[in-house]
Amino acid sequence: MESQLEKRPEFRTFLNKLTVYCGGTNLLDGYILAAIGPALLHLEPLLQLNSFWRGAIGSAALIGILIGGPIFGYLSDKIGRKIPFIAIPIAMAVLSILSMFVSSAEQLFAVRLLLGMVIGSDYPSVTAYLSEYSPADRRGTMIGCLMIMWICGMTLGEVVGYIVYDMESNWQILLGITAIPALILAFLRRNYPESPRWLKNKNRLEEADRVLKDVYGPEASV
Repeated sequence: MESQLEKRPEFRTFLNKLTVYCGGTNLLDGYILAAIGPALLHLEPLLQLNSFWRGAIGSAALIGILIGGPIFGYLSDKIGRKIPFIAIPIAMAVLSILSMFVSSAEQLFAVRLLLGMVIGSDYPSVTAYLSEYSPADRRGTMIGCLMIMWICGMTLGEVVGYIVYDMESNWQILLGITAIPALILAFLRRNYPESPRWLKNKNRLEEADRVLKDVYGPEASV
């Protein structure tokens, strides 16, 4: 069955696009985690950050990941894959825009904590979504691509930090630029269907069968 699916151009296109769209937020995850380092160089005098707040803000996203990962991973199993798939990049965009207007250490810490929770929700959600559509012989490669995108995002955060170092409003560019690709991702993801595996597990068999036929072809069934 899976070897036959690989021969269908429509399915290959669907799968390749899905991998890119899932990897997109992983790229942003890595960027958001890395960009705070260069941003703090400019924010330290502006917000009069002491050593406590430098450490707290620098680690806020990691704390958020620790909180958000298990909570939203659990919720993803309850509410499905599609809602987080669209909501996560929208939340990233909103919080990235908010981070451009912080005026105190406390505000920046709160925004970074929330961003960390979004990042923590992203990886289990997109990994489950992608793996539930992937043929077994490509699943490991495709999940591996998500990790590569995360690392590329962290590298990109440092590169952008270097590029904008001497620009006006450099820290705002660093922290807010992710809103643009995040909103594009949310738009591109809007028409992707719910995971048929999740629908089947919830006994929504008619919906699962309809998605299977749309994605895999008319011969597919629950």
